[in-house]
Amino acid sequence: MQQIDPRLQRTVSWIAGVVAVIIATTIPLGYFLISYRYQNYILRTDLAINADIVSTLVKASPDNWQFQVHKLEDLLGSRKRQGYPEIQRVFDPQGRLILQLADPLKSPLMTQSAPLLESGIAVGKIEIVRSARPLIIENVGIALFAALLGIGSHVVLRVLPLRALKQAMGENLKLVETLEKQKSQLQRQVAERTVAEARLVALRDINMAITSTLDLHSVLNLLMETIDAVLPKLAIQVWLVNRQSGQPERAACWNLDEADWKGRKLRDTPALVKEAMSRKTPAVARNVQTDPRTADSEFYRRHGVVSYLGIPLVIKEEVLGVLVFLTREERQFTGEEIEFLSTLAGEAAIAIHNSQNYEETARLAANLARSNKELEQFAYVASHDLQEPLRMITAYTTLLAKRYQGKLDKDADEFIAYAADGAKRMQGLIQDLLTYSRVGTKGKEFALTDCESVLQTILTGLKAAIDESGAVVTHDPLPTVMADAGQIGQLLQNLIGNGVKYRNSMAPQIHVSCRRNGSEWIFSVRDNGIGIDPKYGEKIFVIFQRLHTRQEYEGTGIGLAVCKKIVERHKGRIWVESRLGQGATFYFTIPV
Repeated sequence: MQQIDPRLQRTVSWIAGVVAVIIATTIPLGYFLISYRYQNYILRTDLAINADIVSTLVKASPDNWQFQVHKLEDLLGSRKRQGYPEIQRVFDPQGRLILQLADPLKSPLMTQSAPLLESGIAVGKIEIVRSARPLIIENVGIALFAALLGIGSHVVLRVLPLRALKQAMGENLKLVETLEKQKSQLQRQVAERTVAEARLVALRDINMAITSTLDLHSVLNLLMETIDAVLPKLAIQVWLVNRQSGQPERAACWNLDEADWKGRKLRDTPALVKEAMSRKTPAVARNVQTDPRTADSEFYRRHGVVSYLGIPLVIKEEVLGVLVFLTREERQFTGEEIEFLSTLAGEAAIAIHNSQNYEETARLAANLARSNKELEQFAYVASHDLQEPLRMITAYTTLLAKRYQGKLDKDADEFIAYAADGAKRMQGLIQDLLTYSRVGTKGKEFALTDCESVLQTILTGLKAAIDESGAVVTHDPLPTVMADAGQIGQLLQNLIGNGVKYRNSMAPQIHVSCRRNGSEWIFSVRDNGIGIDPKYGEKIFVIFQRLHTRQEYEGTGIGLAVCKKIVERHKGRIWVESRLGQGATFYFTIPV
């Protein structure tokens, strides 16, 4: 236990001594003063009573009261206070002693006197003298008690506080030790929390960096640059699996000579890279310069690289490669470091996977765009170049039909009819194919288009078909949109025309409406026709796909494919909701 400061001990002792002296002196002195005043008060009270008794006797016999000595003795003797020796004297007006009742007294003494009055005139005096020795004896006892109390208080005030102080200091010392431990623990927790927060910030920064671009080369450079800002002095290697060969290849590095690293020929993939990829767990080497799993120890020695940590880049159980961390001094990677770097590798794997998919998608999109352009060009050229010979075939088959109708045998008439019909259908097919190919290449620039005006125009063009079928076409108010007016008219004409064409025994009822949904207009064309089996909901929008024979319904199977291409050019969607025999509702969207 820690020692108390001697100055503090002396201070406590001095205070205890002062308190003891005050107790030892104040108690007997105070008791004496109070007792003395009390005895004086008692003495004055007794004197006043005795004076009153003697004055009563004077009033009874004012002339000869001084001769009543025996009666005075009895009266005053009965008033004597037990335990207190005293002398009582009675004097006449001339001061002569009339009566004295005396006990043996020892000094010190207390004396009090009072006049004897008759009708307000003094006719004598009474005096009482008492010994103060009993009071002094009592005060001696009180003084002894006070001295003992002072000594006790000195002991209590000196010993107990010091003992309590020592105990408190011991407890304080334990408390300080506990607080120091808690402080150390708190500092460790704060440090750990600071490291954790720093790592979270690092992960956020890395995530923001590598997701800011989809270019794989840029992603790898940003990844390594951000890691270097968080974990400086680390050398980094990135191995990525070639999607064609399935073998890992050197992709990028940091704080190393990339040309030297990529230029070195290896017989096989390093064993540490294979281990990380096959096990999908981190591969660790304490000293990569001497580890037998190293494929190129001389390269690592030349660049001063020692410890190795390879973390697989895994996403959805697919191994994309390995992210390798190298240190310049030999060390053991801690579990927390491996966990943090594994989380970082997971973020990197997502970004690399997205970049690879983006590049693959971009390559496929470029190929598709090139193929579509070539297909559109081919369709346009083919359909355009076929027009002239087809017109000749149609003209001559028509001429044959007119000139030789009935002049040849029945089979010849039938063959000529087949040829003319085939040429006619071929011409319609080429016209539709030409229309389809021109949707993306011959469209006009988008402008504000009043859809109600467009609808009225196409209804005028469909008047003959509408009147023939007895169809009724209604519509709700339609908006003004940014679009190609000609293609919007073609779109509505095809959908309304289909409603008139694919009818049942009832007269067609067709309704066109539109409503706004957030950032797009949703148009609908509803009919009460034969309906469509839901399983063909996607097939009907594919070019040349027909659900009915030409004998049942005429057409080339391109109309809805043209509708879809028009809607997609306007960045919208098109679909159908229908049941067999219950009509169909076609929906398409146009951005607001």
